[in-house]
Amino acid sequence: MAQKENPLLRTLDGFQVSPPGLERVILRRIPEFFFLGSGAIVAPSILIRVLPHAGSLKQWQEAIAIMDILVISGLVFYVTMLFALGLGALIVKLMKGPAYVADAYPLSDSDRPQ
Repeated sequence: MAQKENPLLRTLDGFQVSPPGLERVILRRIPEFFFLGSGAIVAPSILIRVLPHAGSLKQWQEAIAIMDILVISGLVFYVTMLFALGLGALIVKLMKGPAYVADAYPLSDSDRPQ
């Protein structure tokens, strides 16, 4: 049985869908960017705890606290930046999709008078 065409989602005749571009590459690599970038940002906080320290215990704890603040702020910025990049790539991908026929709306001041 033939499927009935939905009148609300009719594609525009003669419209050519744009070929995929950089947005597809970005969307595929976002998880890789997230894990590798997050690991690189968190690494100094891990290293400061593992490597031997010089000075008093209080100075070391202050250095750890400062490093944690910097790491958290860098991580928040990085995740926000990735989200904005992914959202932009998703919008471009959606905009490159098929064009649909808009609803007919008769205009009273159209170029063709009745």
